[in-house]
Amino acid sequence: MKEKQRKLSKAELRRKVAFDAENERRIAEGYVRHDLTVSVAKANWLGLLVTMPFVLVLMGLFTVLTPMDYEESSMADASFFPLVVVAVVLLLTVLHELIHGAVFGWFAPHRYKAIQFGVIWSMLTPYCACTEPLTRNQYLLGAAMPTIVVGFLPATIAIAMNDLGWFVIALIMVIGGGGDMLIILKLLTFHAKGEETVFCDHPTLPGLVAYAQLGTDRILLRPWREEDAEALFKYASDAEVGPRAGWAPHRSVEESLEIIRTVFHNDTTWAIVWKETQEPIGAIGYGPSCECDLPARPDEPTVGYWVGKPYWNRGICSEALRLLLEHICSTTTIPSLISGHYVDNPASGRVMEKCGFKEMGETCCSPRLVGGADRPIRVLRWERGGAKVRK
Repeated sequence: MKEKQRKLSKAELRRKVAFDAENERRIAEGYVRHDLTVSVAKANWLGLLVTMPFVLVLMGLFTVLTPMDYEESSMADASFFPLVVVAVVLLLTVLHELIHGAVFGWFAPHRYKAIQFGVIWSMLTPYCACTEPLTRNQYLLGAAMPTIVVGFLPATIAIAMNDLGWFVIALIMVIGGGGDMLIILKLLTFHAKGEETVFCDHPTLPGLVAYAQLGTDRILLRPWREEDAEALFKYASDAEVGPRAGWAPHRSVEESLEIIRTVFHNDTTWAIVWKETQEPIGAIGYGPSCECDLPARPDEPTVGYWVGKPYWNRGICSEALRLLLEHICSTTTIPSLISGHYVDNPASGRVMEKCGFKEMGETCCSPRLVGGADRPIRVLRWERGGAKVRK
């Protein structure tokens, strides 16, 4: 059953507007979004489940290491013990969120201006939100520190002092940190393929969003922009580039602009950007194999790529293809890809073989491609979990 959409507060709506603008900017810069979130309702019971091993270990330590006589406990014999527990837990919950804010604010680019506090009243869930991006280690420290300070540290002291009252409160605070532990678990199990990854608080859900940039030391893969038209024409107008891949050289900047607006305007085509100059020098992507007559399996995409002639024989296509395959593995369930190259362009085949593509032992022709009616295409296929990529 679909979870009921809750009404957002004014503060959450403002954060959502700012987040959406930042999200759009990062996607345009070539970052890939990964949501590491969970619903508010699920966060509560999943958080409880995640904390249970820690709670059981602490209870076992308390049972083994402390005597059974709790008369010296500061609160164990008080008739108002439940009220004391409630009051102390409420105070520690406030401290919990303040610690989040203190750590996140210390690392945020604009420090504590980036920190916001609030309560989701429908779920009785307080929160601290950081509106600016952090690194993985910064986020891990900020997520873990409150439960360490108001949970594990008091529990350790209570065991040492044989104080049942404070031990009970400490266990409650450890359980209350379950949502943070769930986020920490998501962070530790998330592995992005990219040179740079930043983490942002989700504006309305428990958890965060990771933005991983598809890049290496030399290149970056990002969506095409209309302002790239002149750079695209610069390299795609070369008569030695397009025909090798089966397409005609571009005849004008206007034609290149139209191709950016149509052929390249999708979620599976990227510009290959040379980082040193920030100039697009080629393209890479995947899409329907029916467009080039390859003997593909049902719904099997085909991969294509090219770079401008000044960048040939520098390993750039291999670098870009490795990035693309890593991206496909981490964001899709595509089981295989098909591709091919004209037999008179063996350099393209070597790129595929370096990246794990295997020769299928067959060739074909494709009249739809420029010069493809009578030029044999050597067919190769990549299988998920197949041959290892050669560096």
